[in-house]
Amino acid sequence: MADSAICVAVRSRPLLKNEAQSSDTLSFEGNSTVHLQKKTYTFDYVFRPGVTNEAVYNAVVAEKIRPIFEGYNVTILAYGPTGSGKTYTMGTDYNPKTAFNSDIGIIPRGISEIFRVIESQKDSVEFLVKVSFLELYREEIFDLLQKTKTACNLREDAEGVRVINLTEVPVESVEEAFVTLEKGSSLRHTSATAKNVKSSRSHAIFSVYIEQTDKRTFNFKRSKFQLVDLAGSERMSSSKTAGLQVKEGNTT
Repeated sequence: MADSAICVAVRSRPLLKNEAQSSDTLSFEGNSTVHLQKKTYTFDYVFRPGVTNEAVYNAVVAEKIRPIFEGYNVTILAYGPTGSGKTYTMGTDYNPKTAFNSDIGIIPRGISEIFRVIESQKDSVEFLVKVSFLELYREEIFDLLQKTKTACNLREDAEGVRVINLTEVPVESVEEAFVTLEKGSSLRHTSATAKNVKSSRSHAIFSVYIEQTDKRTFNFKRSKFQLVDLAGSERMSSSKTAGLQVKEGNTT
């Protein structure tokens, strides 16, 4: 586990056929160092091509679940160019009917572990779990759990900046949480780039809100688990990205 409150992990996917002739040379040293061209980079974790989603989750995310139940907020964010495997790693487009166990991404694995912990503590702690799903597309915020595509507004109050009227769906099981994940994912903006036939063109944030009350002491805790799948961010020349798509990939 990284000592810092911020942990950075790098994952390299296998090369595609059209990438095999690339002049970029990437090599690995141990589990935390990458050599690219003549430069060396060190991170908390480095995952080589072929490493499964299960291994990534167990190494980086699994240990972050327990602090959520101690009242801490946790955010997992995937950043990288189009086609690098962000949505695959996060599991934003999870479908329980087609996913193999090793392919299941961070979001569904995290949800499953949260409800496993809840099940183990339900005799002594009362829980309320809600989820929301939003996207930031062309500098506007949309609620992916609403049927209407109307932009949401932001408001700042004593608790910070929040999205007005963002749908928060109470969920009592893994299955109910997965339904909201699938529903929201199907409404994300996508388009084709030279690097990906179907590329997510929005930043997506799936949030799990947990309220817990100790049945004996009435001690109350509130925490949030945010999972962020960013739109592809790359050099325009390599993705042949047009003007509108450039704006889609930006945020301020």
